[in-house]
Formats: sequence, structure tokens, C-alpha cells
Amino acid sequence: MRDKKLEWIRKWFIRAEKDIRVAERFLNDVEMADIVCFHAQQAAEKCLKAYLNWLEIEYPKTHLLEQLIELASLKDRDILKLKGDSAKLSPFAVGARYPEFEVPSREDASEIVEISQEIKRYILSKLPPVYEK
Repeated sequence: MRDKKLEWIRKWFIRAEKDIRVAERFLNDVEMADIVCFHAQQAAEKCLKAYLNWLEIEYPKTHLLEQLIELASLKDRDILKLKGDSAKLSPFAVGARYPEFEVPSREDASEIVEISQEIKRYILSKLPPVYEK
């Protein structure tokens, strides 16, 4: 059972890594900043959902990272330190896909990618080695 669970978590992280790679690849293209932020948000969301699976905490269908962090905090109080920054990513889950959404600056996109990577690093530090990158 544990091996199956670890494999499921690993699959979440493989998907998250693809999103991070897209975000990093286009980070220096100012016209792509909204897409960069979308993929950074998606990566963080997938990492959080993987962690919630690991913690055996059910979660609703949501893109609100701060809500996912609140749920994870039921078993990991330290994760709350990521809540404030995670809220900066949540608007990109849906809004960035629509033309009325304002394209962020390159600096803002860079910050969003760093927050996403911080969330990923934190969660990986709490898991057994399920994913190496």
C-alpha cells in the first residue's frame, strides 16, 4: 500500500515539475508573464495536493492555495508559514487564462515562480524521497 501511495505522490510531482519547467523556460519573455504565473501556480497546487494525499487529508476542488495550506496545517502546523505568499499565486489559477487579466511584470512573474519553488522545496523536505530533481 505504501509503495502505491508513493507512486501516486511521485506522479503529482512529475506533473508539477513540468509546470515549473514551462514557467522557468518563459520567465524572461515579458509577453509570457501571465502564462509563467499560471504554470507556477499550477505547480504549487499540484505539490500541495500531493502533500495532502500523503497526509491523508481530503480536499475540495479548489485552486486556492491558502485553503490547501490550511488543510495541510491540520497535520503540519509549520506549513502555515507559506500561507501569506501562497495567496499571491491563487489569482493566476483562473484569471491568467482570460484576456481581461492584466499581464504581470517580469519582476512579479519571477516572484511568483520563486514562491512556487519554495512551496515545492518545503513539501519535498517533508516527504520520503519520492521524487528526485
